Amino acid sequence: MIFVAAALTIAVVMMNAVASAQGPGRGGAGGGAGFGGFGVNLAAVLRNADCRALLAISDEQTQKITQINQESRAANQERGTGQPDRADMERRRQETQDKLKAVLSADQLAKAKVLLFQVSGGLDAGASTVETLDALGLSDDQKEKIRAINAERAARGAGGGQVDADQRRARAAETRDKIKAVLTDDQKAKAAKLTEEGKEIREKFQAAQQRPGQGQGQRQGGQGRGNRSGGN
Repeated sequence: MIFVAAALTIAVVMMNAVASAQGPGRGGAGGGAGFGGFGVNLAAVLRNADCRALLAISDEQTQKITQINQESRAANQERGTGQPDRADMERRRQETQDKLKAVLSADQLAKAKVLLFQVSGGLDAGASTVETLDALGLSDDQKEKIRAINAERAARGAGGGQVDADQRRARAAETRDKIKAVLTDDQKAKAAKLTEEGKEIREKFQAAQQRPGQGQGQRQGGQGRGNRSGGN
């Protein structure tokens, strides 16, 4: 019995470490309500073949994006499987995002923000972030408020205890309502318009996310011919 208890303890510790390393959920980010949220970022958009085609990413840009993502994965692997430092994870994540943004032209970056809003589920996602809502033109004050709302929800989730599906959905709805209250009427109207316009690409993106290795390959030579230089 002692050996069994020890084995179970080790298993739980390992599962918690993996969950922490992955960060807040993907697909289920939002506690089982909505798609996207914390699990979708610029890197995920640029890995998706359909999104790259819409952004007219050149072959040269595709190679740079691939290299940045490879370097990011290698750096994550070097950290090992121990308990991750969340501040360090955020710093590394931001560095990767900044590198990816530098590869894009100003027009591509603006369109990428719209795509990120659309494929993440926008305001309907279980957990919208400053990054996924950036296409709405958030002010600095709005960004701080949204970060505080998400930090509050993350703290509640870290409190432990069993939470059933209904409770997760309720928390997700509560978070969405708080974030919507931060936005202006014009931003809400823009959000509704972008959500409707992005229905097709959102469905394609979600389908690709459900098929590991599918829809995210590097389409060499088949896209971005109208923007080979990737310039501004």
